[in-house]
Amino acid sequence: MSPEAVGHHEPLDQSDIVPCRSHRSPGTPPAGNGTGKYLIAGRDSRTVERMAPTFDDVRRLAAEETGLAVLATTRTDGSVHATVVNAGPLTDPISAQPSVGVVVRGDARKLEHLRRTGHATLTFRRGWNWVSLDGPVRIIPPGHPDVDVPALLRAIFTAAGGTHEDWAEFDRVMAAEKRVAVLVEPTRITGNG
Repeated sequence: MSPEAVGHHEPLDQSDIVPCRSHRSPGTPPAGNGTGKYLIAGRDSRTVERMAPTFDDVRRLAAEETGLAVLATTRTDGSVHATVVNAGPLTDPISAQPSVGVVVRGDARKLEHLRRTGHATLTFRRGWNWVSLDGPVRIIPPGHPDVDVPALLRAIFTAAGGTHEDWAEFDRVMAAEKRVAVLVEPTRITGNG
């Protein structure tokens, strides 16, 4: 749809562009005009330029949704394996890059898929706002030589909004279940929120 098709006839300059995170924002039309900019109804033919989500959006939505996210990877037949997990943003202890961590049971099917594909997508949502990140995974098992794994599992748990009154008991359960840390380092972030 062209700007003319929605009633805009004058040339646009940079002062006419209004940053916006989504075409679903209040007051914006449902269809784009093909330029990546959107007209705002009732705002003197100003346009809206969608802004790409950032890791700050991941942090915000993870906190608003108390760390619940959908983790997606693929099965051996190529179909999607999706599951709800507790996930929290933190710094990867090896790469020092912003990542999202998930604590996974050592015998979980999703861990098999993650080991095979080496890739995952995580989606956080709150209301109509959502943000997804794709990227390679780093799996850090118990006894990793370069990482204090019990401390990392606690860090992921608290980054996902968790609290615990007895960290020694938490560590014991994590070890008994052979829990691993899975870190997803985003190479792409999409969303509207």
